[in-house]
Amino acid sequence: MNITLDSYISEIESIKKEISRLNVEIKNLRNQKIDAQKFLYEYMTEVEINEYKGYKITKLLQKPRVKSKKKKDKIKDGIAVLRNIGDPNPEKTYKQIMDAQRSK
Repeated sequence: MNITLDSYISEIESIKKEISRLNVEIKNLRNQKIDAQKFLYEYMTEVEINEYKGYKITKLLQKPRVKSKKKKDKIKDGIAVLRNIGDPNPEKTYKQIMDAQRSK
């Protein structure tokens, strides 16, 4: 029985290592893609080309990611909305809404 368990553990560890290796490779490929897009954007801007082989100059720029709100800010804003619409007890209503969204 120990041989079977050891082989499963060995397989799990091997898979973990392979996933880690692939994640590093994917990260490098993503960075390489971004560099190529920057070069293409700069060239297309310089030559004043709007589109080439399906690549539009407007799509080549990386859009800045919108940071998500902190949990405290979400709660505060949710309660403020309830208060603005005239809820007499916005904290209690907000808690009820959050409880209804949680799966049990």
